[in-house]
Amino acid sequence: DIYGQNIANPVAMVWSAALMLQFLGEQAAHDALLQAIEQVLAKGPRTPDLGGKAPTTEMGEALAALI
Repeated sequence: DIYGQNIANPVAMVWSAALMLQFLGEQAAHDALLQAIEQVLAKGPRTPDLGGKAPTTEMGEALAALI
């Protein structure tokens, strides 16, 4: 129902990647991803499901910039 609207929250996908990296023994990469998630959730931007107005791409770019 949200396909193609650029409003999906990318946190679950990034968190899944962090867990995969932890499983593979890449603890530093895991920690970097979790820190980025925590910072974006605290400061924004946020997608509509989190009370914000940012599109998926903007939140994803904010996460990527912090890694």
